[in-house]
Amino acid sequence: MKHKLQTLSDRLNDISRSNRSIRLLKLYNKWTFDLAELAKIEKNSMEILKALTDNKSKLFVKEKADNQTELALSRKLTTLFRNIRSIEEETGLYDLYLGYPMIEGAMSDGTYVRAPLFLYPVRLERKKRNGVEWHVESISDQAPQLNRTLFLALQKLSNIHVPESLYEEAETKATSLNIEEWSSWLADHNFTITANRSEQLESVEEYTKDTIPAFDKGSFRLNQQAVVGHFPQGNSAILRDYEKFVEMLAQGQEDLGVVSEFLDLNVQETGEEVDNLPSNNEQTYQDKLAKEKNKYYVLETDVSQEKILDALDHEKGMVVHGPPGTGKSQVIVNMISNGIAKGQRVMLVTQKRAALDVVYQRLDALNLSSNVALLHDEKSDRKSFYQKLNVQLNRDHSYQDLEHAFDQLSQKIISTEDQLDKIAKALFEVQPHGFRAYDLYGLSKTAKEQEKMIPLEGILEELNKQNLADILRKVSTYGSYYATFGKDNPVADRKSFSDMEIKNRIQLIEILENAIKESEQSIKHLDHFNDEDITPAYSRQIDKKLEKIYDDLHTEGKKTLQKLRLWLWTSFTGKTIIEELLDGEKFSGLSSKAWPKLKESLTILYDLSQATEGLFQQLEKLGPYFSGDSIKNLKTRVSKGDIPLEVLKKKQSYICKASLYSIQNGVILFKFLQYDYCTFLK
Repeated sequence: MKHKLQTLSDRLNDISRSNRSIRLLKLYNKWTFDLAELAKIEKNSMEILKALTDNKSKLFVKEKADNQTELALSRKLTTLFRNIRSIEEETGLYDLYLGYPMIEGAMSDGTYVRAPLFLYPVRLERKKRNGVEWHVESISDQAPQLNRTLFLALQKLSNIHVPESLYEEAETKATSLNIEEWSSWLADHNFTITANRSEQLESVEEYTKDTIPAFDKGSFRLNQQAVVGHFPQGNSAILRDYEKFVEMLAQGQEDLGVVSEFLDLNVQETGEEVDNLPSNNEQTYQDKLAKEKNKYYVLETDVSQEKILDALDHEKGMVVHGPPGTGKSQVIVNMISNGIAKGQRVMLVTQKRAALDVVYQRLDALNLSSNVALLHDEKSDRKSFYQKLNVQLNRDHSYQDLEHAFDQLSQKIISTEDQLDKIAKALFEVQPHGFRAYDLYGLSKTAKEQEKMIPLEGILEELNKQNLADILRKVSTYGSYYATFGKDNPVADRKSFSDMEIKNRIQLIEILENAIKESEQSIKHLDHFNDEDITPAYSRQIDKKLEKIYDDLHTEGKKTLQKLRLWLWTSFTGKTIIEELLDGEKFSGLSSKAWPKLKESLTILYDLSQATEGLFQQLEKLGPYFSGDSIKNLKTRVSKGDIPLEVLKKKQSYICKASLYSIQNGVILFKFLQYDYCTFLK
C-alpha cells in the first residue's frame, strides 16, 4: 500500500527541464538566494549553513541605510519573501528550502542538470528591530529530504535505478554535511558521483543555454554550494496529502478509511465481485459514436472530470470541489466549450477577478475567446462586448471541415476506449490459476530490480493461487543452493549425491583430506628439483630402482657391503638416473663433494614416487563420486607435475558445506563457533 501511494505521489512531480528542482540555470530573486552572497557582508556562510542544518535560527541580513551591499541583499530577500508568501496565500503551501549541496552534471541523453541533493525546510522571517532584519529559521517538525524530483528525473531520463532505501536513509545522511561521505553513500547505491570539496561555500554561477558547461554523459559531481529557494517537489497541493498518508502507514496506521477505496489501495485483497472490469451493457458502435459526438471538450479530462461533465445533462445543480491542482478550471473551460458547441448560453461568475482572467486566458489560448465576452465592469467593458457580439452575428458559422475532423476524432476515441476495455479485462479478469494479472503485477518487482527471468511455459499450468507461495519458497531455497552448488563450482563434475548418506559424505571428505595431504607432500618434494623433466610420472617409472638402495641411503655407518651396493647401483642400475640429476655431468664417485646432495635428491625422488602413488590411490577412491573424465584429468595433471591442490581443497570445502546443509535440513542442527564443519568431522 505504501509503495502504491508513493507511486501515485511521484506522478505529481514535474520532471521537465524548466523545474528548478532539476535544472537551476539562473538565480532569480523571486525564487532563490545564494548563501555565498553573505560573504559580501563578512558573514561566515559555512557557519550559517551548519546552524540551519542543526535546526537553529540565523540572522542573514540587517539593513543599514549607509551600507549599499546590505540594502541590495535585503531587496533580494524582500522579493523572495513576497513571492513565497503570495504562493502560501494562494495554495496554502509554504515551499521554501535550503538546498545543499548542488549536484551538477549531464544525464545519459546529455541534458545538463544542476539542483540540490538535500532539501532542508526553512522559513524566511522579516523582523523590525531598529531597522529591518532578515532571519532564516529551520522548521523543526519537518525533516530534511532527498531531492526526490531530481532523482525521479534521473531514474526516468538517465536510466539510473533509485531504490526506495535511498530516500529512507536520506534523513539520517543529511546531517553529516560531508560531501565526500555523501559521494560514497550514493556510490553504494550504484550512483557514481565525484565530490568537489572546498573550505567555503562557492557561488552558484548563472548560465544561459549557450554557456552551459560540458559534462560527459552520465557524469556528475557534488559542489560546495547552498541556495535558499523555492524547489517544488510536486505540481499539486495533493502531494502533501500523499505525504501524510505515507507517514501514517509508516507509523502502523493501515486504515486510511474512504481514501483506500478512492485510490483502490486494497485491490489485491478484493474478490472477483469488485474486479474493476468494464460493465457488460452491450452498446452498438453507432450508439457509442453518437454519445461521444455529443461531447465537446477542448481540454484533456480524467475520469472524475468527465463524470462531472456527463452529469450536467441531467442534473439541475451541482457542487464541484477539490484542492488546488485537481483540474477545476479545466472542468469549467470544458463546460463552456460544451455549452457553446450545443448552442447554449453560459455565464461564469466568480468572487475574484483573477479567476475570471484564468478561464478567459485558457479559452483565448484555444482560439475560443471570440465566442466569449469578458465583463469586469458594465460600463467600461460595454463597447468591447458589442463589438464581439457584432462579429459573431456577421461571421460565417460553417464548420464542415472541423465537423469531419471531429467525426474522425470521435471514432478514434471509441476505438481507443474499446482497446482500453480489452486491456482492463486482461488485467482484472480472474484467470484459471486464481490470480488477476493486476495482482501479479503488484506482487512483482520492476524489471530493473529483477536479477533473473525464469521461463515458466513448461510448468505454468501447474501453478495456481493455492500453491504459488509454497513454490516460491522452494525456488528461493533452490536459488540459495544453486548459488553455492550450481554449475560454476568445483564440484560441478560430481555424480548425483541424492542417495548419499551422511556417512558416505564423511568418507568422501576424508578421502579428499588424504588427497590434499599427499598433494602437499608431492609439491614439497617437487620444489626441491629445478628441472621440468623431474615429474611424478618420472619418479613412478624409477621407483623400483630407487627402492633397492633406499635403505642404504639412510644408513649412517660405512659398511663395505653398503658401499659396494651403492657403487654398483651408481655405476650400472642407476647410472642414467645419476646423469639426469647431474644434468649430464660426470659422476666422480661416492667420495666426491657431489654425493651428499645427490644422495638427498635420490631420497626425495623416491619419497615423491611414494607420495604420488598415495595421491593416485586417493584419486581412484574418488571414482564413485566424480565423473571418470574428471578423475582422468586430475591424474594427468599430477603426472605432469601440476598438482591440483587448490582444486581438491575447493572440492572439500564445497562438500563440507553440502553436508552441513544436509544436516540442517534433515538430521540435526549443530552450532559451530570457531571451527568449520570439516574441522568438526575431523
